[in-house]
Amino acid sequence: MDVEVKPGFSEHTTLTYTQKGHEAEGHKPSNIVISFKQSAHPFLKRKDNDIIYTQTVTLEQALLSEPVRIKALDGRNIIATIDEIITPQTVKIVEGEGMPIADSPPSDALRTLTGAGSLPKGNLFIRFDIQ
Repeated sequence: MDVEVKPGFSEHTTLTYTQKGHEAEGHKPSNIVISFKQSAHPFLKRKDNDIIYTQTVTLEQALLSEPVRIKALDGRNIIATIDEIITPQTVKIVEGEGMPIADSPPSDALRTLTGAGSLPKGNLFIRFDIQ
């Protein structure tokens, strides 16, 4: 049996395949229930559909407010500009660059802009670790 794991699935996602388990002759078929476990990542953390990313910067980079370059989950490069001196409390929000929202169909406007297969996404929160 093949199971399709879609973008945006989380630990709250459960797939149930009715009467697909224990198909031995003479036994009543049971359900197959699949749940997911999320693995830890060294510098990304998931909170619902949002991603929290910790960027390590030098004191010089923080004082100069250098742009942050991040590789998105789909492989694209994102450049986030910072318009303030970076402190440990600075959080930059990049809207629509978080986890795909698996249980939400794309809106007509989003489908028109990005293609029929695209899903809306949560946000990316960039925090800073100043060295």
